[in-house]
Amino acid sequence: MTKLIYSKLELVADRRVYERPEHIGLVESTIEARRPDGTVLRGYKIPAPTTSAADAGAAPVVVFLSGNTGNVSAHFPYVEMLHRAGCHVIAFDYAGFGLSDGKRDLDKLIVDANTACAAARREFGSSMEGEFKIGLFGLSM
Repeated sequence: MTKLIYSKLELVADRRVYERPEHIGLVESTIEARRPDGTVLRGYKIPAPTTSAADAGAAPVVVFLSGNTGNVSAHFPYVEMLHRAGCHVIAFDYAGFGLSDGKRDLDKLIVDANTACAAARREFGSSMEGEFKIGLFGLSM
């Protein structure tokens, strides 16, 4: 179905680094996750601005998915907005974009999003009480 709406030419993969999280005041760590086919996706883990471990466990977790052009580094103002709202943020580049390995592939974007969600669960799930929920914040698609 997605092929009827988008063509592969509409994925404009970009590996340029536009901005770094620390340049806009975000404390981050670089993380990696593997898709089931072994492709390594790279991105950022940005913990919520908290004052205690209890606050950290209560902060919402949001996976940021950039759009069909550029890469995560071109969209850090959105990540900063989520951070200021008190969220933990996981932001990965799709395969073939930014820091991630592989080639752009429209048919694999959902796999990339699921891989990012699994990384969010791994990175933040143990600090959460009760059912683990993930919010998605995506651009353009």
